[in-house]
Amino acid sequence: MCQRAKTKKHKERVKYSGSPTTLFGLEVPCNVREALELDRKNGNHRWAEAIHKEMKGLQDHKTFSFLNPDKAAPTGYHFAPLRMIFTVKPNLRCKARLVIGGHVIDSSEHSGYSSVVKMTSVRLLNVVAKAQGLEW
Repeated sequence: MCQRAKTKKHKERVKYSGSPTTLFGLEVPCNVREALELDRKNGNHRWAEAIHKEMKGLQDHKTFSFLNPDKAAPTGYHFAPLRMIFTVKPNLRCKARLVIGGHVIDSSEHSGYSSVVKMTSVRLLNVVAKAQGLEW
């Protein structure tokens, strides 16, 4: 079983050595195999449904295009590992997310910028907009 450290956001998350992590009193798996084992052990399909919902959303939005494993990848394609992560929401809903190991991709030929706006800037912009009589 996996080990997770306590986080500030989820104070109920506990680190166990050799046993599953719990969040809001529910066991949280580290991988898909553990998720399906927990479903079998608990006699429900909570984690399987969470996985299905995540995969359906990705397919509906055409996030990925799957390549034939027997053929070589086209020029410019990068392979990166995928991993399913799991959590429990405060309303006890099981949540699964498919994440990609982007840290293993050579991005030297790509340029990118991602900014983060501070709440102070948003508030200031709202004050200026209100003073100018602007609406959404």
